[in-house]
Amino acid sequence: DEGYAILKDLRGNSLSLRKFVLNCRGYGSLARISDEGCRHIGSAINNLRRLTHLSLDFQGLDNISDVGIESLTLSLPSLVQLNAFKLNLEGCKKVTEAVLQKISNGIRSANHLTQLSLLLGFTGIRDGAVFYLQQMFRYLTRLNDLSLSLIGISDDKGSEIAEALTSLSSLTRLKLWLTK
Repeated sequence: DEGYAILKDLRGNSLSLRKFVLNCRGYGSLARISDEGCRHIGSAINNLRRLTHLSLDFQGLDNISDVGIESLTLSLPSLVQLNAFKLNLEGCKKVTEAVLQKISNGIRSANHLTQLSLLLGFTGIRDGAVFYLQQMFRYLTRLNDLSLSLIGISDDKGSEIAEALTSLSSLTRLKLWLTK
């Protein structure tokens, strides 16, 4: 389809893009994107090695699961100049805490991130996510701006997240939404 043709062009060129924003909410065929589409997006992003800002908004898309997001996270280690990463998966019910392990692994090499936004409310992510967030925060030594949204987290795990945030010594801006 038309959207994938554009992504193939990106994949075919070694572009000097610094910022890539993809908003799939309510945009015709992009609103029906699936795990296969995520694979194409990940492949295209993998070649955009000069990116400093990456924003992916899949809010409310029912066809995306851990498999699709995993294929996107495989491109993160190649983005050696990435400073800002935003991933909105709110309402993607097939996404579970397993995806946070993949994000954590992908971000591990992007320890120069200064901005991170993970909007993960109304997904299948629950208490098991806290372990992966703790791992992720250990690598983000330069992070100064964090937005994090999680729904379905117990009080105990919410406290563990708060404790893990103390390891982010450069943090100057925090937006945190945690609810049961």
